[in-house]
Amino acid sequence: MKLFENFMRLILNFKKIQKTQLVTEPFETVCFFSNTALGDTIFNTPVFRVFKQNFPHVKVVALLNPSTALLFKTDPNIDEILLYDGKKSGFLDILKK
Repeated sequence: MKLFENFMRLILNFKKIQKTQLVTEPFETVCFFSNTALGDTIFNTPVFRVFKQNFPHVKVVALLNPSTALLFKTDPNIDEILLYDGKKSGFLDILKK
């Protein structure tokens, strides 16, 4: 494993970091996916806050796991919550929304 880590470090040392403008057009809605464990979603809450501070007029949709979604129901930085349990059967339904 150490050999692999050293190899990856060597490759990354030759890569240059280049900032790009990913979104060049105005947008009205953004969706944050955090439908895994509760801890992962809690670690994302600062992202919701900072995003809403920088883009107050953009609608924030959070795609959350049904088992933890109630904890975020009153988060003032999330405008809408969509529930997705991560199963294949519900993927097309959530994609339509």
